[in-house]
Amino acid sequence: MFDNANRGFKARVFWYVTLLIVSLFIFFTASFIYQQKKSLEEQFIKRGLSIVKNLANNSELGVFTENVDFLRPSINGARSEDNLAYAVVYNVQERALAHTFKDGETRFSLDMADGGIKAFMSQQSGKPVWRETSFEGNIIYEFWAKTTSSTPISGDLMALDTGVPQEVTNEVIGYARVGLSLEGIRSVISKSIAINVAILFAFLLLGAVITFLLAKMITEPIESLVVATEALAGGDLDHKIEFGRDDEIGKLAASFNKMTMAVKDREKALEASHKRLETVNKIGAMANSSLNLDLVLENILDGVMEEVGASVGMIFLRDLRTGKLGWGASKGLSQAFVDGYKRRAIEPGEGLTAHIAESGEPVYIREKSSQDSRIVRSVIKDENLNSFIGIPIFAGDEVVAVMNILTRPPDILDERSMTVIKSVASYLGSAILNARLFAESQRLAKAIEQSMEEVIIADTDGSIQYVNPAFERITGFKLSEAVGRKLSQILQIDGSSDLYQHILDTISRGSVWSGRIVSRARDGDEYVTYGVISPLFDSDGNIINYVSVMRDITNEEKMERQVQQVQKLESLGVLAGGIAHDFNNLLVGILGNAELALGDLPEDSEASKSILDLIRISRRAADLVQQMLAYSGKGKFIVEAIDLACVVKDMVELLEVAIAKNVTLKLNITEDVPTIEVDVTQIRQVLMNLVINASESIGQNNGTVTVTTSQVEVTDRYVSRVFWDEEIPDGIYVCLDVSDTGEGMDEETKAKIFDPFFTTKFTGRGLGLAAVMGIVRGHNGAMSVYSEKGVGTTFKILLPASAQRAVSAPVKDYNDDGDKLVDDLCVLVVDDEETVRSVTKRSLTKLGCSVVLACDGQEGVDIFTAQHDSIDLVVLDMTMPRLNGLEALKEMRKVQADIPVILFSGYSEQEATSVFTDMGISGFIQKPFTKKELFRMVKEVVNKDIRRV
Repeated sequence: MFDNANRGFKARVFWYVTLLIVSLFIFFTASFIYQQKKSLEEQFIKRGLSIVKNLANNSELGVFTENVDFLRPSINGARSEDNLAYAVVYNVQERALAHTFKDGETRFSLDMADGGIKAFMSQQSGKPVWRETSFEGNIIYEFWAKTTSSTPISGDLMALDTGVPQEVTNEVIGYARVGLSLEGIRSVISKSIAINVAILFAFLLLGAVITFLLAKMITEPIESLVVATEALAGGDLDHKIEFGRDDEIGKLAASFNKMTMAVKDREKALEASHKRLETVNKIGAMANSSLNLDLVLENILDGVMEEVGASVGMIFLRDLRTGKLGWGASKGLSQAFVDGYKRRAIEPGEGLTAHIAESGEPVYIREKSSQDSRIVRSVIKDENLNSFIGIPIFAGDEVVAVMNILTRPPDILDERSMTVIKSVASYLGSAILNARLFAESQRLAKAIEQSMEEVIIADTDGSIQYVNPAFERITGFKLSEAVGRKLSQILQIDGSSDLYQHILDTISRGSVWSGRIVSRARDGDEYVTYGVISPLFDSDGNIINYVSVMRDITNEEKMERQVQQVQKLESLGVLAGGIAHDFNNLLVGILGNAELALGDLPEDSEASKSILDLIRISRRAADLVQQMLAYSGKGKFIVEAIDLACVVKDMVELLEVAIAKNVTLKLNITEDVPTIEVDVTQIRQVLMNLVINASESIGQNNGTVTVTTSQVEVTDRYVSRVFWDEEIPDGIYVCLDVSDTGEGMDEETKAKIFDPFFTTKFTGRGLGLAAVMGIVRGHNGAMSVYSEKGVGTTFKILLPASAQRAVSAPVKDYNDDGDKLVDDLCVLVVDDEETVRSVTKRSLTKLGCSVVLACDGQEGVDIFTAQHDSIDLVVLDMTMPRLNGLEALKEMRKVQADIPVILFSGYSEQEATSVFTDMGISGFIQKPFTKKELFRMVKEVVNKDIRRV
């Protein structure tokens, strides 16, 4: 009975224990599977959210520019995920920009219904979200995240500055969508169930045998197993069963402990994987946190080295044009190493780093990398480095950099380090590409901002989207005023709308227009530009914008007109001066012979009257020659300091007689102005000429001529505003204005008024305003004219102020008293005009001089060289054949340095004596000269310079 009871007890124990074991293992298996499934799903969701956030962050530049090339690295990076079903990037309009499926084939419509994404995201508070959905009949998890722009953007292009903090907009510019298949998780769970079922049956069989054989010994292990199971269910993976025996119960406990350790190791592996993923994402975020390449490289090196426990890191940037690898960033290296690579880049084919860049394959050296035969630079060998991992950094299909991570002994990099560094490489490639693109855009932006040419960017409708500072400076329109307005509203093309339409027709066809445009600025001033207007095309060849680059040539055209005017005046001046010089030589003969003939005739002779008329006509001819010289700026000036106000007042009666009776002369005189150093006779001629012209411009109507004197300070601003055709130095000037209320002039007439013999009257008066201009220029002054049709004209003359006091004493004159000079005074006369030589000789002979003649400079030198002991005075012409006056004088000075010389010329005294500077000229006579002027000059030289022994 006992045995039966015992057997019944054992059976009961067996079945109870067996049932208990089965129940415990079922409970454990269910708990384990539940915990594992929950853990895998949590990791799966975290990974999905991490992937979609990473895709959204890396897509910022591509979504912002809607450039698929910028999105491709990020999309391809997501495709490397084993569980990926699909990945899509949308713009803010919910249009798909880029996508990928696991097998590369599109399976469904990518574009969302209008507002679908935005509505879905708004229901989830705008954070990255996930949801369970189906794809091709399978349950998948779909993850969503917003792509935001955290880069400050101003209204003028992309005024980004990574060096200065700016306001962040955090504007949503797109969305990222990632679908991950649950097949991987289900596979893991199925395998786990199968393993656990197998273990269950094994444990069940083992438990049955042990229970049957050792029923009494089962209770204690079962209790231990219950405790362990509860601990495991509670997540305590460190709990162990300790029996201290080698029987089945001990083995069961050991198996249980081994299973617990396997679960623990798997949990650690999952945790390490998650941590590694977080690290990679963190480094990826660093790579996309800035467009400053130096900062990005330093951040990535810091993150990678900290993660893998490396002591040395370096990044080399590859020049895609030459293939050279230049220094990018480093950490943990000696300064000698850094300096060596900064001085000289790595050439193609040079060493291990170049091999990595050219092959595109990573290199792993476990130990003693400094001794590797592929290392060619001694500075690396001197660093005593151990483990080495070199990774090529790709941007698209191009290697743009190489990252080397190393340790020093005894530290070693493992395969996990290789995995981390490879994961970071894709982020670094995108960061380098983005930074280079940003730097290039910054250079282009700065070039446009700092360009002196005006730059306008408009859309295809002609609406302005951007203008640079040069446009603002030239036109007066600010950026805020120009943006959004039509080109036709801003440019205000002068002349016709046909030109504007022609430009639009040209560029809308895809052609480039170039040419000159006359426009009006905001203040109404006219300005001229020259340049090109070009269409901009997208990748499909469609016109998306128009760009205008125009150079302001207003001042250039103004200067060109001024140069043309100066050249015209100079050419005419040279012509007038040449004619005046030759005519003066002829007048010397005419006037001189007439005076000599008059002196030989009795005073009551009938011929004397004719000769006097001839002398008067000759003097009038000489006055005409002086006007010609005045036009050329080479007239004869007797310069003295005068008060312009006094000169004007003294001429009032003469001026009132000269103007018409219907014209009123009005004076506006400013007292106490500085004196001016001028030829008073010439200034009187200027004033008379201007007043008469003003009177005649009024015609038969009643009007007023106003003469104004004043003092002005000339600056660049004053000259640019008043003197459209003159440039004069800054300083104090005395101003003479002559204005009238006549009919005025148009632009065509104004352009010709300074031409010789030009007149608006039926009969001309000769050189007129051309002579006035010549006189003013000859006194280092400036002249401008302002005229408005139907209003009147104002001539403005500026003459340099002088510090000297006005002179009123009359100039001493010499009378021809017939006195003779020293009888034996010998004068050498050198002139190429026979008439001038003859008249001069006869005139000097009457003074008691003996005269020697020479027909040119060379003959004069020859005669002086032979007879210099007997020659007391040389009268020398300025322009002659063979040797001119200056060359002849130099040769004579070599023979006798102190010989007195009188220079006579058809040119003005100023121009003639300027050529003979420092040559010791004793006197000057302007051709044509009278006998009295010749006598006076010779007497002055005799009294001053000639000392006879």
